[in-house]
Amino acid sequence: MEQEPSTEPKWATELREMIRQVVREEIALHMERVVRHRAWLPGSALPRLVTPSHTSRSASREETPQQ
Repeated sequence: MEQEPSTEPKWATELREMIRQVVREEIALHMERVVRHRAWLPGSALPRLVTPSHTSRSASREETPQQ
């Protein structure tokens, strides 16, 4: 995305940046919660992606407790 010389007031630019920052933080918090929540769900693909101890799909599938 190319930045053109801004014609909007300085306060508007600052407000936009503040909103972007808050949105980034909210997304990060949400993703953290999703990963933490999914980590204990049986059959979830996420633990394999975020946990280094899971090396292969078949191994992690065998270790998953069946409910």
